[in-house]
Amino acid sequence: MVTSITVTSQKTLINNIILAQSIDNNKQNQQLLTVAIPKSATIFPKKGESSTGQLTAFDAKNLSLTVQDYSQSFPIKDIKQMDFSKDDVWIVTPEGTSRRLPIRGIPIPIDNIPIISFRLNDELIEGTINLEQVLTPEQFEKLTKDPKKIRVVKTIIFQDSETLTIKLIATKR
Repeated sequence: MVTSITVTSQKTLINNIILAQSIDNNKQNQQLLTVAIPKSATIFPKKGESSTGQLTAFDAKNLSLTVQDYSQSFPIKDIKQMDFSKDDVWIVTPEGTSRRLPIRGIPIPIDNIPIISFRLNDELIEGTINLEQVLTPEQFEKLTKDPKKIRVVKTIIFQDSETLTIKLIATKR
């Protein structure tokens, strides 16, 4: 049996920054967290040398980094960790221009995230994490209660080929 889920999207203006919000009309307890993705990422494989570039693809089996016009794919099973730069998160202003958002704060680890719960959005500057299987509604509320903060991915640790730890920094917009 297939269940239909309707998701609508709206944009909210907070301190001259557009925040995209998803509203799920059929599943009120779904815990989707939108996160900013810094432009530069460094992959640390289980064996071999690290590679740095922009994260351009991510799924349950592989991820890709791109440097200029060259793209390289990495099997998830071969990656130990991915670190993102602290100083180049870009946001879109209401005028449609981009600006750099300084990242400050202590990383908050979220453990045991199923790898299929992390999605990289088409714009490559943000992603979503479904935390429904990981956090209680109370924990999710505590993580997301301040709308003036944006959550930025700092580190992704590949616990195994199916589970992640993601360290987020909640920083003021």
